[in-house]
Amino acid sequence: MASDGDKKSQPTTTMASYTCSLTGLPAANPVVTPSGHICSKSLLLTKLSENGGVDPFDSESKRTLDESDLIHLAATTTDGVPPRPPSTTSLPGILKVLQGEFDAVLLELYDTRKTLEETRRELSTALYQNDAAVRVIARVCAERDEIRGRLEGVVSGATVGSGGEKRSRPDEEEMPSKKVKVDGIPSVDLDAMNEVWTKLSAARRPLAKLKRTAEEIGEIEATLSKLKEKKVNVHKSNSNGVLGLNAVQWKGEDHVVSIGKDGQILVYNVTKEVIGHTVACAGVDKVHAVAIDDALFVCASNAKEVKLFCIKEEPALFSKMEMDSPVGIMIHPSSSVDAIRILVATPSNVMLAKHSDVSQDMEILATLTDTNADSKFTAGAMHPDGFIYAVGTEGGKLVVWDLKTQVVAMTLDVSWIMRYVFSSNK
Repeated sequence: MASDGDKKSQPTTTMASYTCSLTGLPAANPVVTPSGHICSKSLLLTKLSENGGVDPFDSESKRTLDESDLIHLAATTTDGVPPRPPSTTSLPGILKVLQGEFDAVLLELYDTRKTLEETRRELSTALYQNDAAVRVIARVCAERDEIRGRLEGVVSGATVGSGGEKRSRPDEEEMPSKKVKVDGIPSVDLDAMNEVWTKLSAARRPLAKLKRTAEEIGEIEATLSKLKEKKVNVHKSNSNGVLGLNAVQWKGEDHVVSIGKDGQILVYNVTKEVIGHTVACAGVDKVHAVAIDDALFVCASNAKEVKLFCIKEEPALFSKMEMDSPVGIMIHPSSSVDAIRILVATPSNVMLAKHSDVSQDMEILATLTDTNADSKFTAGAMHPDGFIYAVGTEGGKLVVWDLKTQVVAMTLDVSWIMRYVFSSNK
């Protein structure tokens, strides 16, 4: 038997156990990192080779780590192998442990695949939402730039419209209708309208302050009494009515442009009391004329189109454009021989059309729509200065547009006036 002294001289078989910070298992050949973590050397070196030498325990991934920075830990004794757990002392126990480990690996693989599918689905949803957000931001930016441009135009007194590309003239025999929708009146046309408005408004204000003498008032009353006594049959007697009249001064003489149910547009010279020109235009029920230089421009409309005639020696059709049920037409006072601007009121909006020598046809420059209108438009009229346009509605309201800013200046309820008129007639 060995003595007690012999037992004390024998080396111990216990080992110091270190847990790997990477795997949570006992560390083989343990080393310590500068940050104080204990790891298996082989696993740590493999990890460093994968991430490019970055310390895996650095939360900011900035600190580098090299094999020379590692401190080796030695076990107290290395005699023998580590003791096995009691469950692995026999072959059936080892097989049972291996089966359990295998099942755990399969379950972990299942969980990993499930997590991968969820991650893919979340990534797909995030990418879709990001794409939708980018599209919305792009649209909002475009609308912001458009509104900013229009606001700058309003502040400077002119709203710049988009679009309005020049088109080459098609064959004269076809004369197709043109419809171009833009956001606002182009600056060139708005400047021309503003220039005319400045001249007309400046001349109208002093004229309103003039006080007529008794002689002037007598002359006006005498002229009116003569006009009451005059009766001229300009249209065919069987046409049964005149649909529209418009007075205009042309070549220094007073003229009246009228349309009748006989399908004729007549230019009657009031000064000479003769019919000057006749234009055949079936179905026309609205007319407006304006004299520019030595030419008389007549705009007429029916339920489906608007026509523009130019009269110098003989009437000639300048252009025409299809239009949905016009309820009012007027030629703007800023019109010139090179550019005829026409305001057309339809049941749903007000449009500014233009005939120019550049395009040689009629095109729509701007469309004004009242989103708060509760009924259809029935008529339209323009202020003599050319910047105020009013339309009447079926509901008895008067919508007043400011053409300078292309917005509704006010809406008046005039239905009580009609009720008063009808009650007075009764």
